[in-house]
Amino acid sequence: MKTAIAILVLLGGAVGTWFLWAASSPLNRDLDRFEGADLVSLPGAPVPAPPRAIKVMSWNIAFGGGAEGQPTGIYDRDHVVRNLQDIVAAIRAVDPDVVLLQEVDREARRSGMVDQFQWLLGHAGLPHGCYVDTWDVRYVPHPGWNPSGHIGRVRSGQAILSRFPIRACRREPLPQASEAPWWYRVFALHRAIQWADLDLGNGAVLTAVNVHLEAFWPRNRERQAEILAERLARMDNGRLLLVGGDLNSVPENAPQRKDFPDEPETDFTTDRTIPLIQGVPGLREVFLDEAPEAPSEASLTFPATAPNRRLDYLFHRGFAGSTQRAVPRVMASDHRPIEAALRLPSSSQEAP
Repeated sequence: MKTAIAILVLLGGAVGTWFLWAASSPLNRDLDRFEGADLVSLPGAPVPAPPRAIKVMSWNIAFGGGAEGQPTGIYDRDHVVRNLQDIVAAIRAVDPDVVLLQEVDREARRSGMVDQFQWLLGHAGLPHGCYVDTWDVRYVPHPGWNPSGHIGRVRSGQAILSRFPIRACRREPLPQASEAPWWYRVFALHRAIQWADLDLGNGAVLTAVNVHLEAFWPRNRERQAEILAERLARMDNGRLLLVGGDLNSVPENAPQRKDFPDEPETDFTTDRTIPLIQGVPGLREVFLDEAPEAPSEASLTFPATAPNRRLDYLFHRGFAGSTQRAVPRVMASDHRPIEAALRLPSSSQEAP
């Protein structure tokens, strides 16, 4: 009996030790508190002339898994690089000045161990970049019981690529879903707001804000939206501001808010995420506020192969308006990108 108890104790200790190891960050960081960011500029980057307008783009690139990729799938390096090449081709076709990216993997098992931040920085034609982590664990034991199919090591997050120098960048942690089981939270994403200050020249600074809000727990998504809206409302109203990303929610006036063919269980009928952000004084969205007459299908972004809802947005404040807004028909991710051109006021210090 004593031997059996001792064996159980040893097994329990071994399982507990493995669990703590698997759920830990190889970089020894607590993403519930960590505010750091990776800020990189390619050597010899030219200094652009002060712009009169800037082209902006936001895209959830689905870690290079492609239009049919699954977050729990495992893809080899060749597959991922082919998708990254298509992503870069789409970015270069738009020729943006600033790109906000979500689901950017860095040497993760599920995406062929490609450092996608460095790869995109080297190929997209935008020499300045900033990256923040939203997922960093040694080993994700999912899906299923067969270890050969486990996701394993994951590092993923959000990136901003820019034609203009990035003077500062930081990560602001967002809360995890308290509604979720504890074991889920241990291995789940630690979402964050990415803040970056871009030097446009002649003393003009653009604050770019990149977000990827909660996907699975609606109340937590609203909590995150409340935090984002409160932070934006506190900012100097005269500051040039760009806010974009995958908000994982549909507009309040969306013609379809539930019963989606690809996700019949998803229901946005009571979701307040987008109205919370729209309520920030002076903040405008390129389709919702500046092209309300556009057909709703023109702004649908998900799923890329047959879009039936809009999850991706570009908001701005301090600009003289947006032009050239579009959702390119690109199949390199499960999301389509959203793009727009933002006109600067006659003086970068003036409100529009």
